[in-house]
Amino acid sequence: MGWTIGRLAKRHGLSRSTLLHYDAIGLLRASARGGGDYRVYDAADDERLAAIRRYRRAGLPLAAIRDLLDGGENSLASILGRRVEDLDAEIGERTRQRAFALKLLGRAEGLPPAGIPLDKKRWTELLRATGFSEEDMRCWHAVFERTDPEGHLRFLEFLRIPGEEIAAIRAFSSAPGRILNLHRHTERYMDYFLELMRDMPRLAPGGREHTLRALDLAGPLPEQPRILDIGCGPGSASLVLAERTGGTVTAVDLHQRFLDELRERARATGLEDRVRPVRGDMAALAFPPGSFDLVWAEGSIYLMGVEAALAAWRPLLAPGGVLVFSEIYWLTDAPPKDAQDFFALDCPNMRRAEDDAAALRAAGFTPLGGFTLPPEAWTAEYYGPLADRLPGFLKAHGHVPEARMAAEAMQKEIELFQEHHAAYGYAFQVARRDG
Repeated sequence: MGWTIGRLAKRHGLSRSTLLHYDAIGLLRASARGGGDYRVYDAADDERLAAIRRYRRAGLPLAAIRDLLDGGENSLASILGRRVEDLDAEIGERTRQRAFALKLLGRAEGLPPAGIPLDKKRWTELLRATGFSEEDMRCWHAVFERTDPEGHLRFLEFLRIPGEEIAAIRAFSSAPGRILNLHRHTERYMDYFLELMRDMPRLAPGGREHTLRALDLAGPLPEQPRILDIGCGPGSASLVLAERTGGTVTAVDLHQRFLDELRERARATGLEDRVRPVRGDMAALAFPPGSFDLVWAEGSIYLMGVEAALAAWRPLLAPGGVLVFSEIYWLTDAPPKDAQDFFALDCPNMRRAEDDAAALRAAGFTPLGGFTLPPEAWTAEYYGPLADRLPGFLKAHGHVPEARMAAEAMQKEIELFQEHHAAYGYAFQVARRDG
């Protein structure tokens, strides 16, 4: 008995594109070819696919499953043992989050008795005394804003915080979860994640041609524009902007490793005098109002969320200055469930591009245009190089749970895009500051 690819996919509740991907990576290949060179799967293929599904339910990555089924050097016991280690690490993180949630409910010791007057300074001191870090405080505000926005507002007013500062706190607190997730990762995890990204041409989908197309939409700029590149990474966009505009680029990122890479790239291209790497937090930029003619955030605005970023970054633009950013959007009104589940934690407010055009107008900007990146913009300089380096990275660091977690998370992201690239994508938004 044999099955076509469509019939086998239906038999196992999978999509045809999933089986095509399994074929491309050597995980499941048809045992024969029929008329018209169609794939024909036999009973052994059917059994192999059933095994793949079982191991996927245990959370094993595709590369590990392929190694296991093909009789690789890693045994089932060792692979499942590593998976259990990873699950233990996740359980530990969930336990930490539970303890944090209890603090949010006011069960931590050291909270002030009723009737004692509070202001922002005193409240912050009390939180620190109960073990809250700066990141925990941000989480506290985010949870309060999302569960009880009116109560959050009343509490901030009770602390006698100025209205403008309250607006900024609430805007940041409404940001998607990814910036909080980044703070929750252990330092060791982030070290390995950054190692995986070392010397990558880009840290997000796109390319030189897309940066230049977005720059053209920005329209005329001053002769030597002052440019701020937020979340610059190793500076792919920074160098293009400096080269094309003749202006000066202040390139901000939280990670010194990326800034060092940018500094070397700028020196190699003769742009070191016009590209200034600065280590800083995109949510707490200390530049004076009106410092820049162009604010650029290519592939980084998701860390704050659009509304929070617009509130924080608009004052940095000179009147009539231009904001350019790229963000991930749904390309359909009915995205597949596994894609929704994947983005639920990192991008819970993911939406259509037209929704952000409305958000720009509400925040005091006039949209100038935009465009969606083609699928090849994800693979040429981003997923393609990443996929090529994953095997070597795992060979060198796979014995470390945090390194495996970083590699497996990226592998899962790549596989999701291969299957559902028609459902979501990155798009540029270009807008001019009103007034």
